[in-house]
Amino acid sequence: MLKDEILTALIDHQSWLNGNELASQLGVTRAGVSKAIQQLKASGYQIAVDHAKGYRFVGTKHLSRQLIQRQMESSTLWKLEVWDEVTSTQDRAKEIIANESDDRFIAVIANHQTRVMDG
Repeated sequence: MLKDEILTALIDHQSWLNGNELASQLGVTRAGVSKAIQQLKASGYQIAVDHAKGYRFVGTKHLSRQLIQRQMESSTLWKLEVWDEVTSTQDRAKEIIANESDDRFIAVIANHQTRVMDG
């Protein structure tokens, strides 16, 4: 998804990123980049915009797969999944265990769960 690609590029770059370069890198129009930036901002991501410099990721209060993975990318011990919404993080972890042959620890994180487990 374009928004995810742009967010990842902004997080990885850690400084100003020119909109034209970003559009060229992702194979989209400058207008497409601008629209995706507006969608990210509307979703709560803080992105600085300067017409001369471009875009710069400032921060967010949301869980973000890109941010968490960036912190854990050097770890070979973890399999990480970050979702905006999932039925149950515990159910998703059980699916991974049942269907994948992966010896890593598993972490499933979500902003929202649609079904909460009974205690």
